[in-house]
Amino acid sequence: MKVQVDGRTHSLDTQNIIDSGGEADIYRLGNNRVLKLFKQPDHPDHAGQPEQKQAARKRLAEHQKKLPQFPEQVPNALVTPQSLARDDSGAIVGYSMQRVTRAELLVRYADKTFRSSIDENAVVSVFSALRNVVKELHESGIVIGDFSDLNVFVKGTAPRLIDVDSYQFANFLCRTFTQRFADPTKLTTSNRSNGIQNPTGGLTLAEPHDAMSDWYAFCVLLLQSLLFASPYSGIHRPKNGDDQLSRSERILSRVTIFDSAVQYPKPARTPDVLPPDLLDFFSEVFTEDRREPFPEQLLAGINWQTCSSCGLVHARSQCPECSDGGGDQTVERVTNDVSATRVFRTSGRIMFADCQNDKLQWLYHKGGRFFREDDTPIADAPVRPLTRYRLYGDTTIFGVDGTMHLVGKDRSKDRLSVDSFGRQPVFDVTSDKLFWVRNGDLKRAGKFGVDYAQSVGSALKDRTLFWVGDKHGFGFYRAGKIQQYFVFDTAYRGINENVTVPPITGQLINATASICRDRIWFFQTVNEQGRRRNRCYLIGDDGTVQAKAQTTAGDGSWLGKITGTLAAGNFLLAATDDGVVRIEPNGNRLAPAKRFSDTDHIVDSTTHLLPGNGGLTAVNRRSIWNLTISSQ
Repeated sequence: MKVQVDGRTHSLDTQNIIDSGGEADIYRLGNNRVLKLFKQPDHPDHAGQPEQKQAARKRLAEHQKKLPQFPEQVPNALVTPQSLARDDSGAIVGYSMQRVTRAELLVRYADKTFRSSIDENAVVSVFSALRNVVKELHESGIVIGDFSDLNVFVKGTAPRLIDVDSYQFANFLCRTFTQRFADPTKLTTSNRSNGIQNPTGGLTLAEPHDAMSDWYAFCVLLLQSLLFASPYSGIHRPKNGDDQLSRSERILSRVTIFDSAVQYPKPARTPDVLPPDLLDFFSEVFTEDRREPFPEQLLAGINWQTCSSCGLVHARSQCPECSDGGGDQTVERVTNDVSATRVFRTSGRIMFADCQNDKLQWLYHKGGRFFREDDTPIADAPVRPLTRYRLYGDTTIFGVDGTMHLVGKDRSKDRLSVDSFGRQPVFDVTSDKLFWVRNGDLKRAGKFGVDYAQSVGSALKDRTLFWVGDKHGFGFYRAGKIQQYFVFDTAYRGINENVTVPPITGQLINATASICRDRIWFFQTVNEQGRRRNRCYLIGDDGTVQAKAQTTAGDGSWLGKITGTLAAGNFLLAATDDGVVRIEPNGNRLAPAKRFSDTDHIVDSTTHLLPGNGGLTAVNRRSIWNLTISSQ
């Protein structure tokens, strides 16, 4: 496709796509600029979805008038249109804007793992700056509307706001919303209201966004970044099971994490770590519909500290859960069906663990140093955000900023440039092979090292993700209208692109795979029309989808999160707040077959499961346990 920008013709090539969202693809233009190209009604993402096709037509029609009138006096934090992009007919099809580099979406700040390398008080600084941006926008008569953690970047402690073409100003309404951030006072269950529709069948806006709905979204963003829980996370467990509410019903009824009938998510920080006045304010916003600009003094009153006795991170004048006993010293736990023995514990943090050739190995960080499972120090360095870790025998691999750093236990070092997907370096390992993508070429190295690497197959530069098991690998590449899955044998050259997984639609937030023998369990989190969905596909080694499942992200089920699962052939084990769950295909659907409830005192939804000596290994943030279950 060709477009005109500033009187110059640009031929758009999929090789220059750097990101894809629900409504547009982002192309590299050069000179620190990118082009946001709106998806046309005939885009593959809209295939078979007439509502999305119609929505795309309406957006494009409105942009012909809206974008030329975009306000000029706006905060510097906004990534605004610089020049309009037009097709051969003169119609506006997108716009150029400044490229935001070395920044991360705000959604990552609600990820406990990502946040482990970021100072807690720096997060408060981010929200102080974001509060000022929101205040300035409202003073200029602009409403964000669809205000979410996917349209705010953070660079250092400075927020950068994107997707400003959907902002509400003058007579132009914001016609999109994200359910978890939308003000419940403006939601309804009807399919259409005031011309603002959510075709997913979920909740719909009954009234247009306004300044107060922006402040509601700000509160949700802040809450999830402080506690790693959103207002409607957790599981509703009323005394009468028949009274259990769905997520949408909870939103309309204001049944939040502050309700005694809601099982609070185990991995989240407990609310009592927050200052009392801030906690009271959140409770009033989410349960009593208090609406006002966020008080500046509440942010100023947040001062995170670590208790010297128990290690709890809190923002109160005194530790709310101080324990001079030094925490849980239990090394063995036995119930009717489960025997659990702790094999490792650290006051630092376990960064990665794996089981190769029936040998458990791990990497942990403590006191500014990285250590292997035998306590050998291998690197003196802080934890860096967005680092990918892998253990390759005695070699530890750190992937960051497009480079694999291979570090031996003797501290010998090597490094190799690799492609990235977003900011994630793309590589993986088996017990005896190393795989990576470089310039779109999937490569494999074995015992002779990276200098004797072989090409496995071709993909797309910086748009490819893949994962490997001992025998098979799985991956995909995605750029604009191009989307392709593939499977491959880890011992041979060549990839099989005859894979029947449906195309990813909407904005891809995360993806992973768990692979065992001839089965691949592929997971994805996507944002589609304001709703976040998790999907799982069970795929044979021939690329055929055998079964699938879908749920709302964060709903507390086995598929509420997509990481940390253990594939065991035709079944999957997943850790939840209620214990380990066994998942099996039931026809063409994936469903829980058994729950091992006696494991709930060891695991939660952030636990990673690995094969263990005669059972399972459960890897938590600071401890590793061997689990023996009497009946699986």
